Amino acid sequence: MSGDRPKNRGSFGGHLEELIKHFPAEAIARELDRPKVDSKALKEKIEIHAMLFQQAWRLERDEHGS
Repeated sequence: MSGDRPKNRGSFGGHLEELIKHFPAEAIARELDRPKVDSKALKEKIEIHAMLFQQAWRLERDEHGS
């Protein structure tokens, strides 16, 4: 048995090893060491963006008389 993964169909299929070769180990280490996002702060940002989108959508709709 060679230890190679079987060639599967799909997004990356059996080509995961080939994909990983394109990412330097330093970049992966930096990504893993990056501080995690505070879920409360993220939720607040999402809510603010949603509110702004709704206001812009209403303004656009009102300007066009719909």
